[in-house]
Amino acid sequence: MTEMKQASSLILLFITSGISIAYYITFKSYHASLTKLDTLKALLTNTKARVAAGETGKSIVARLTASKNNKQTNKKVVESV
Repeated sequence: MTEMKQASSLILLFITSGISIAYYITFKSYHASLTKLDTLKALLTNTKARVAAGETGKSIVARLTASKNNKQTNKKVVESV
């Protein structure tokens, strides 16, 4: 009878450990996803954030530079008048 009691105690320990590990993994992944969501929200609400790579990024930077230079020349024209 004591062998049966010891075996059931060991099985209960394994089940409890398994549930604890599953809860820990679930909690950690949920927390990580919330942190990532907060970071993405902050990035999307930041008006000065720009993210692009490769040719797309180069073309965007070129357009922004041209737009900025165009605004500066417009200011010079207005100031000279």
